[in-house]
Amino acid sequence: MSNNRRGHNEGGTVPWADNPLRDPGTALSFPVSHLRFCLTCVKTCIVMWTQRGYENGFLSPFKVTCIQDSGSNNDCRDCAGSGVACVQIPEGAEGHRFELLALLSWVSLFWSPYDHLRASSAGLHVPVGVSVAALHNLGETVGRLCIAFCQLIENHIVSHSLQHNCPSRISSLRSYRTVLMNRELVPNPMGSTVPGNEIERLAVMSFSRHKLRDTEDMVHFWYGAVRDFQLTVTDTVQNDTRYTEHWSVQSRYISQFPLSILPPDLQRVPSRR
Repeated sequence: MSNNRRGHNEGGTVPWADNPLRDPGTALSFPVSHLRFCLTCVKTCIVMWTQRGYENGFLSPFKVTCIQDSGSNNDCRDCAGSGVACVQIPEGAEGHRFELLALLSWVSLFWSPYDHLRASSAGLHVPVGVSVAALHNLGETVGRLCIAFCQLIENHIVSHSLQHNCPSRISSLRSYRTVLMNRELVPNPMGSTVPGNEIERLAVMSFSRHKLRDTEDMVHFWYGAVRDFQLTVTDTVQNDTRYTEHWSVQSRYISQFPLSILPPDLQRVPSRR
């Protein structure tokens, strides 16, 4: 892997690739913060992960590395150490952070090298992973999803004048907090149902945080990207494994998509197939 500190990627187009990046050799070695991350680290990690994928193959699932204990105000450890602006996810869009985590948790299933249920019962390690070519397609699809997430959050920040360099940021923050205090959360379609796995738990947690309203155009862009992500991943895995011995496992993974995060009208959209 290249030691270039700039996220140049000849194999694909990823925004922010010309921004200074932390050393790829150390960035992915930190413990992964499972629930909280800043937007800056999402951008940095997706650039490096995509670069590594084009160079060496998408052989491991994508995770955001962001340590939120720098002791420097609200900056995460990497942003504080590198002196770059640490852009946190605004409170009014935090629900979408959990949506992204649920989606990444779902797609990571397809990187699972073994069927642990069969392995535990038979005492064997049974390979069930999709092909390297399919993982490449999944990697590109994950990249597009993360780009859409970053565009969603950036648009929300700009539309509410929350940028670090905005002259009216302090007054905008006061107005923003007032709006959130008077805003109800999006109802949880699962009601009081107790989630059974991590993917479902993350999806449910997204409803305990604020999300963009239906009146905000970018939320429709985001859910369109989520639906496209679901269909592309599903088609890729189906085409790769449907007529193989691994299909029963992969079809079970496909069925675990967190459908509850999509608006009802998109849940009813038929498959491309």
